[in-house]
Parts: sequence; structure tokens; C-alpha cells
Amino acid sequence: MALEEILCGYNKCFFTNNREYLPQAKAILFYASSLSWHDLPLPRQPEQIWALLHEESPRNVLEFLFEDTLQHFNYTSTFSRYSDFPLTINALPDITEITNPKYVVTIGSKNIARNQLAPILFLQSDCSTMSARTNYVEELMQYIPIDSYGRCLNNRQMPESLQHDFLNNLYTEAMYRFIGQYKFMISIENGVCEDYITEKYWRPLIAGTVPIYFGSPSIRDWEPHNHSTIYITDYQNPKELAKCILELDKNDNEYVKYLQHKYKQIKPITNQRLIEEFSVRNEEVMFFSKFACQVLQALWAQNAKVKMANRLHYNCPLPLPYPDMEKEPTELRSWNSLLKRAKCMAQSIDELLRINREFTEQELHDLTNEKMNHELC
Repeated sequence: MALEEILCGYNKCFFTNNREYLPQAKAILFYASSLSWHDLPLPRQPEQIWALLHEESPRNVLEFLFEDTLQHFNYTSTFSRYSDFPLTINALPDITEITNPKYVVTIGSKNIARNQLAPILFLQSDCSTMSARTNYVEELMQYIPIDSYGRCLNNRQMPESLQHDFLNNLYTEAMYRFIGQYKFMISIENGVCEDYITEKYWRPLIAGTVPIYFGSPSIRDWEPHNHSTIYITDYQNPKELAKCILELDKNDNEYVKYLQHKYKQIKPITNQRLIEEFSVRNEEVMFFSKFACQVLQALWAQNAKVKMANRLHYNCPLPLPYPDMEKEPTELRSWNSLLKRAKCMAQSIDELLRINREFTEQELHDLTNEKMNHELC
């Protein structure tokens, strides 16, 4: 790509992926999911800024769980509120969609639908997650009926209209109406990180369905009101959670309290943090061109100081948290093994970056293996 001119406020900057311009580049932007450690632009020029963009959890780049790697980036745009340019509520299209009654199915209609539907909807096709999602739902199924439509624990087929091009139907009106038939929906994130909140949480709220949530430890900072969500962490085990859901399923007055964001006319959303955060969110999509401008405007600011990212910019607790269950998650040992290697690799990356020369994939693996074999990490 040739130089592309973009306007950042009153200033112009040039944007390119042509590495011939690396020596002149003021800042280099990285998208974490596409990053190859052995292909970094080295040697790094003095005063050159590195900026990292990543809206996902670190599960596909586990090395970012560790400060050894993060400290080499000056600016970040991640889900964390402590990031320089946070993307915490990026998965929520608009705050008004939480209160919009467009997809709401009345309690009476939901009760009638219960003759054909389970009280809980589970819709996932990623069955291997650090949060042990599938394991938890499998145990929960022992105590309460759950309709599962994805590849994980599948026991029902999607309606014909939603079966084709499934991934592109996740946010359609038809999908929201389908979700809205159910009283509850499993909303367990792929990974557990502070402020990592995806569409898994917002979709049921938009559809008028109560999310059964596990994920961000700070989720209560972002809930619409303090009675909008059922939190898995509030229950000792799946059996206790199932008991609560079954009671709510029979009690319309208690159930409807969870939907005040749909039914209440005055202050349906009481969370001031959520309201204020959305009021200042720029409507422009916060990805590469927007992120480039944010970084450069920060550099242009008077007396700007070079920053250094830290662990709070991802803020994912270790060891891996998962919901309380009767059995240990089937893939826990596998994930822990991957994390152990990721920790060693992060330390290896740190060492190689400090040398500030190009390195091969084999060099990185050899150094990582040496650390693991001698238990140096």
C-alpha cells in the first residue's frame, strides 16, 4: 500500500503498510491477532512509538497476559478501562438499544412459548474456552432444561431462516427476535479479564432476555441496573443456579424486575458510568485509522511523555478463573500448559527485543524451550 493521507483533527498524517517507510515512521501500529513475534520491525528506531490495538481477549495471543511483552508498547487500545484508548463498550451498538422494546416478548407470550422451549437458551459454537463454558453448561443441564443450538452440546436445530450463513446472522433482527422468545440466555465469555465484555452480554439485554453471566470480574461496573443480570459467581454450583432459575421461571413478578430497562419509563438505566461512557464515545469506528489518529494526537500534545503499557492494559487474572463446578474442567490442564509456555515465551520475547535485532521463529522457540527445560520461567 502506498502512502495514504488521513486527516487527524487539524493535522495530516500518512498511513501505510509498506515497510520501506519504517525508518521514517513516527509510530508503528500493531493488531494483536495478526502479530507474528518473529516478524517485528527490528531494529526499532530510537524514539519510535509502538502502539497495540486489540479488542479481543488475549486467548489467541497468550503472551500479552504478561508484562514482559506489554512493556514494549507505548500505547494500547484494548477492552481495559486502563488502556490509553479503551474499547470496553465497543460491542454495544448503542445504549438506546438496551431500552428499545422492539424485540421484547411479553411475559405472557414467553410463558406460552415455554410449552415448546426450555427456560434457558445456549448458543455457542466455540466449545474450547479458558472460561470452561461448555463444562459448566453441561453440568447445569443436569438440573434444568437448556436448548442448545450451536455446535456445543447441541440438542436443537435453529429455525430454517437462521441456519444459513449463521455467523452473519448473529446481530440481525431475526436473531434478536429468536433470542427474545427465551426467558434466560447463557452469557459466558471466552476468557475472564477485567472489562472484557462482548456481545454475549449485550445481545440478550437488547433482545429482552435475562443474561446468565460469567466473565469480566468488573461486569457490575457496566450493567444497566443492579437487577438486570444473573451472575453465576453468586451461586455455589450449577445446582444452586438451576434452583434460582426454576423459581424465577414460575414467578412473573420477580422475573420482570430483571427487565426494568425495557419496561420502566423513568431512568430505565441507572448505571451512571455506562451512561457517561457512552455519551463520550466517538461514533467513528475505533479501529486502525481512528487509532492511528489517537496515537498521533497524543504525541502531538504539548509536553507529551512517552508511555509504557503494563499488565492493567489486559488485566486478566491468573491462574485461570472458572465457575464453581462439581468436576474440574476437562481442558484445564491443557490451558495451564499453554499458559506456562506463553509465560516462558513472553520472557524470551522480552530478551530478544532488548537485543534489538531481527530474530527467527526458530530462535524464539529455542530460547523458550531452553527456559522451560531449565524451569527458568
